[in-house]
Amino acid sequence: MSEMTAGMGNLTVYQRELLAEWLPDAELVHDHSWGLIGTTALEMSHEGVRYIVKAGDERDHHLARELRAHRLWLEPWVSQGRAPRLLRADDDAKLLLRQYLEGEPAAGSTREYDPDIYHQAGRLLVRLHSQVSLENKEYEAEAKQKSRSSGGRARTSNIRLQRPTFCRLNYPGARELGKSISAPRMSACEAARSRLADTSR
Repeated sequence: MSEMTAGMGNLTVYQRELLAEWLPDAELVHDHSWGLIGTTALEMSHEGVRYIVKAGDERDHHLARELRAHRLWLEPWVSQGRAPRLLRADDDAKLLLRQYLEGEPAAGSTREYDPDIYHQAGRLLVRLHSQVSLENKEYEAEAKQKSRSSGGRARTSNIRLQRPTFCRLNYPGARELGKSISAPRMSACEAARSRLADTSR
């Protein structure tokens, strides 16, 4: 194992021992940890191949959910190369080793508002949710009873979009829509409302 670094120092002795078994003489390439939760994410290199190692500390409650997702749900994405394959894991040690995938976050990049990004995400969600479906025969009756118990009035106060909330949505294409309206200092949300009003006349 390479010289101790701040990222490697976050791993327990047992986690470092396991990692040394899984990837002997691996080198740390980059520390991807956010530093906000008890999870360490390290990019490692071993025999010319890059991997991602994730380790949780005593505060971590996320790694177990990630392992469950890898084992039960991600195969449709993994088979298309759209999610990393889980290679090794030790639940008790809170340590996992997975495939490294090239790429960068869309957020903050030049493609953040590219509609194709959202189309891809939609197609991936379809594959994820198509794996299983459940029928709840009581749902409709429960929903009707809940509606009747509220006096027969639809309660929309919790879902109504107030103007400040709407303007914070920052949906794809909002910036371009704002540019297409030649009004001084018009926000993207106001521009969207103007466009909707024009098309509804």
